[in-house]
Amino acid sequence: MTRQAMLDLRQSATVQQLISDVGEDAFLMLSEALIAEIQNAQQSLPRYLADKDWHMLEVDAHAMKSAARSFGAEALADACLDLEKYGQSSGTDGDAKAILNTFDTAAVETLNAIKKL
Repeated sequence: MTRQAMLDLRQSATVQQLISDVGEDAFLMLSEALIAEIQNAQQSLPRYLADKDWHMLEVDAHAMKSAARSFGAEALADACLDLEKYGQSSGTDGDAKAILNTFDTAAVETLNAIKKL
């Protein structure tokens, strides 16, 4: 599956199942909550990296990973997993700048995909 196809959330089986499970109205509310969570993570995760707050980086990246997976946003979830692992390693496993750049790219792409739903 290409990266672009992963970001067509309208066709995602995960999104279709979520809509089926909760209904359209609740799905729209969950979509808005995910947008807010991504935007908050775009602010907090770089701050945790800068402050070397490994615990909060791990906790918030884990929460964002779970939220992203619930919508089938796998590129964002994978980027959050990398941040989570980086926090677990206390900043010794990987290149923080590259990991954060991957997260930023996936966050923007996911936000754009959600807005198309």
